[in-house]
Amino acid sequence: MNTPPEKTTQPHSRGGTTPRVPLASILSVLFLISFLALCSATWIDFCLPVNPDISLNENRQLSEFPKIHLGFTALSQLPAKLEAYFNDQRELLASTPSIWPVRGYLSAGFGNRPDPFTGQRDFHPGLDISVPIGTKVHAPADGVVVSSGLQKGYGNALVIDHGFGVVTRYGHLDGFNVRPGQRIKRGEVIGFSGNTGRSTAPHVHYEVWVNNQARNPIEYIIDEYRSFG
Repeated sequence: MNTPPEKTTQPHSRGGTTPRVPLASILSVLFLISFLALCSATWIDFCLPVNPDISLNENRQLSEFPKIHLGFTALSQLPAKLEAYFNDQRELLASTPSIWPVRGYLSAGFGNRPDPFTGQRDFHPGLDISVPIGTKVHAPADGVVVSSGLQKGYGNALVIDHGFGVVTRYGHLDGFNVRPGQRIKRGEVIGFSGNTGRSTAPHVHYEVWVNNQARNPIEYIIDEYRSFG
C-alpha cells in the first residue's frame, strides 16, 4: 500500500518560500517610487534634448540620458513583477497541506510497523486517524480531485493533486463529497470517514506525496490548536 497515488498534470506554477511581508505595503511604496522615477525621466527628456548644433562631446554626454531613462523604465516595471511573484507565493501556500483532515486519535504513524493483519514488518506510508464513521474529512489545501472510488486495500479512496508536485490520498472512507476534476479549497469537506477496505476499525488513512515520494504528513500539519465545528 505504498504505491504513489495517481496524478494528473500539475495545474499550478512553481514557486519558493514566501516572505511574511504585507503585499499592499510593498506595492504602495514601489508604486510611489515608480511614479517619481517616471516623472524624473520625463523631466530629463523635456529639459535636456539632444541638440544637433552643439559639439560632438556634448552630444556624447547627452547620449547617456537614454540609458538613465531605460533604468527608470525597468524600475517602473518592478511593481508588476513583484505582484506576480507574490501571487505565485500565495498560490504555493494555499496549495501546501497544512491542517488535519480530521480531528481524532492518531492510531498509527508514518514509517515501519507490524502489519495489523499479518504481524509482519511493513511500511506504513501515512497516518491513521481514528474517528467515528461519518466524520467529515476536510481538504488540507487547495487542489483538484484526481480520483474517487474503490482502490485495493484502501477501500473508498480519494486522491487530490495540489500542484507543485504535492498529492494527498485518503483511504477507508465511507463516502465522498467531491468528484474527479473538481477544484477544492482548504477546509472544504471532501468526504466522510469509514471502515472500508483493509481496515480493522473506523478511521481515515491520510498520505502526503511530494514528487512521487511518500512524506510524513505530520510535517505538513501546523494547525495544532485548530478544530472544526
